This record gives sequence, structure tokens and C-alpha cells, in this order.
Amino acid sequence: MPPKATHTLRRRTGDPLGDERGFTMVELLVVILLVGILAAIAIGTLLDQRQKGNDAEAKSNARSLVSHVEACHVDAEDYRLCDTAAEVGVTGLALGAGPGESTLSATNKGSYQVVAHSRSGTDFTIRRVDGGAAERLCSDPGAGSCRADGTW
Repeated sequence: MPPKATHTLRRRTGDPLGDERGFTMVELLVVILLVGILAAIAIGTLLDQRQKGNDAEAKSNARSLVSHVEACHVDAEDYRLCDTAAEVGVTGLALGAGPGESTLSATNKGSYQVVAHSRSGTDFTIRRVDGGAAERLCSDPGAGSCRADGTW
């Protein structure tokens, strides 16, 4: 009885072979190729965004630490008296030389340097020399959030 029901179903749909044709190998390979290309594009974009996110965090940490140093300098009037965690006060930032941390140094009364270490491996520096304008430098020109001229 089942063969007769199947035969009747094929006759009703008008398809003598039933639903047994499927896709050709070429069609399947084209689809796999297109999915692979799209995946490669997406992965590259996502990895670049991750580096930019890590760099943005480091730049934010550098700017925040500079704000604390400048606030300390208002009272002390000497950057050398504002180059340790105890002197700067509570910053909420991780101080140190590791990824995601920041360092601070003062070479004389009117100069300091803040370096924020990104988790992506790039260092972002804010340097003020003898009370002049602050300059922003990065260690990996052209990569992530670092401009080709080595500034940010």
C-alpha cells in the first residue's frame, strides 16, 4: 500500500522524480565559497575593532591620569611632587607598566610624561615639557588608533 500512496503523491505534484533532485555539487561549492569570503571579511573587521577598543581605553586612561596630575600641580606647583600614586591621590586607574596600566614620571618642575599601555600592545604618551603644550604620541604609527605620523 505505501508504494501506491507515493506514486499517487508524485502524480499530484506533477514531478515525475519527486523531491529527489537537490542541489548540484557546483551550487554547494559556490555557496560555501561565498560564506567563507563573508566570514573572512567579518573576522578581520571584528579584530580591528577590538584593537581600537583597547586603544580607546588606554587613551582614556592617559587623559584621566593627566587630569589628576594637573589637579595635583595646582596645589604643588611642581610636577615632581605629583609623580606617585600617593601624591596624585585616588585615580581609580591601574598604575604600572603592564597592559591596561599607566605610568607617570616627572623630570623637572615643569615637565611630566604619562604613558598608558594598551592591551593591544601600543603605548599612548602625553608629554608636557617645561609648561608648554602637551603632545600626544603613540608607539605603533598607523596601527589601531595611532595615526601614521605617530600622534593621536
